Amino acid sequence: MEKGFKSKKKNKFGQINYGYALRYGKFVVVSVIARNYRENLNINDYDLFLDSLIIEILSQWLKFEKYILNKERNSKYFKNSIGDTGEGKIEINYDGYYKGSTLEQDLKEYAFNVTKK
Repeated sequence: MEKGFKSKKKNKFGQINYGYALRYGKFVVVSVIARNYRENLNINDYDLFLDSLIIEILSQWLKFEKYILNKERNSKYFKNSIGDTGEGKIEINYDGYYKGSTLEQDLKEYAFNVTKK
């Protein structure tokens, strides 16, 4: 998926579509997908199941990233401050967040909606 965005200068990592999932959170996405493993799935249906599950999870990623911005425990990664012009701004560190100590708890609390197939 990430390769499909490389030629798009204003959306190089698909951030407009999927936030920072493809740039910094690949392993996290894989983890969320793995939670939805189905033992009774026919092996012939597995590729189609995975493709649809990936799209389903990634389509919710922007909401997940909005959710984590508001968590006090993530304040070391996402800081609200006042800029030089006096306007509010937020400093973001998704790279640090996706390697950080609060990610696991956020994933436990956030409910990705997955269609049972």
